[in-house]
Amino acid sequence: CFIDDLKMMRRLYQRAVKKYYNEAGSAVLGEIVEELKNVAHFIVYQNFDCCVVDQHLEYNNETLHGTDIVQDAKQLGYRGIMVIRSANSSSEDQRFYIEKGADFAVGKETRMPELNDLLCRLVTARQAQRPRKRNAVESVSGPTAKKLRATDSMVDETSQ
Repeated sequence: CFIDDLKMMRRLYQRAVKKYYNEAGSAVLGEIVEELKNVAHFIVYQNFDCCVVDQHLEYNNETLHGTDIVQDAKQLGYRGIMVIRSANSSSEDQRFYIEKGADFAVGKETRMPELNDLLCRLVTARQAQRPRKRNAVESVSGPTAKKLRATDSMVDETSQ
């Protein structure tokens, strides 16, 4: 998921989505402020692996902050990676973004191949931290587990 108010950045993100990511599982948002009113709910519902959010989203008479979107999504239970992308990327600014809930912060000067590499590393590291889901056989014990394991063995043998 990519969120930016600048048309040029949204076009860049749209090209990146086609080149690096699954288009069906991605979104580029921010054309109009109304798109962002419930964006935290959308992020949680879509369960994106990561979201890159511009810090200063300016629309006519209204300014939204990426850190507010990050905080809202995290409060709603979002567990993916949140990256703030901003022209203000001093160490103090980056510390502020992290304190507000971002997992990482990058400057606007970060090129898309570099950003893609970073996102891949962050998502891979996050996935490695999550506990592996157990399958039905692993989560059952006792006589029932023995029956399930026997059934699994028979299925494996017949599928070969």
